[in-house]
Amino acid sequence: MYSFTSRIRYSEIDKDAHLSLLGCMNYLQDCGTFQAEHLGIGLDHMHKFHYGWIVGTWHIEIDQTPLFGEPITISTWAYGVKGFSGKRNFTIEDKDGHAFLKADSLWFPFDLKAQKVIRVPKSDLAYLDPETPRLDLPPLPRTIKPKGIPTQGRPIVVSEALLDTNDHMNNAYYISLAQAALPNRLPHVIEVQYRRAATLDDTMVPDIYNTPQGGHIVDLRDPYGTTYAVIHFEREEAL
Repeated sequence: MYSFTSRIRYSEIDKDAHLSLLGCMNYLQDCGTFQAEHLGIGLDHMHKFHYGWIVGTWHIEIDQTPLFGEPITISTWAYGVKGFSGKRNFTIEDKDGHAFLKADSLWFPFDLKAQKVIRVPKSDLAYLDPETPRLDLPPLPRTIKPKGIPTQGRPIVVSEALLDTNDHMNNAYYISLAQAALPNRLPHVIEVQYRRAATLDDTMVPDIYNTPQGGHIVDLRDPYGTTYAVIHFEREEAL
């Protein structure tokens, strides 16, 4: 397990002084990248061998979001690393060890020159933590299929500010842009499937579907109907 501590900054909060959903996702991503640097297989190493890790699926459960100024501990560990993928858990906890957030995720190593998924490099087997078990969470979703007739949100054009070091739109922004299509809602359960990387100047159109449980599915697609990512929100709370 790898952990680091922080304190909720003003730049990370929403209008109610709670850590924003984008802030939550950034902390998870930061924790994973900090662990990579700690293990000596971080950005410089991946750049040298022209690969990166891309996330395929998230299952996230949010009990509550911490307030401005609150101390937190962010942790991650990989419970499965083999073949062409890695499975990784995350938590965000308060000073007493209560989990604000728990997450499970599926990742793939990606050759940035060949533009294809590759086998896990031997160096990256260092992520595997056999001592820490998987969190007690539902299985990662195999597929998210929206049903019904959607409402269409405003188109989004991918700017340079949304890109990561792989020249793809940062994975956290898919979730925050989908949430922005449902204003004033905080989901307590989030599932995400990424199907295609958005790049500079791509246009994404949010198709918004209601779910039988009272939540929403947001299909972020291109103008021709090809999906970039599908985000499923449940147990939504009005903000």
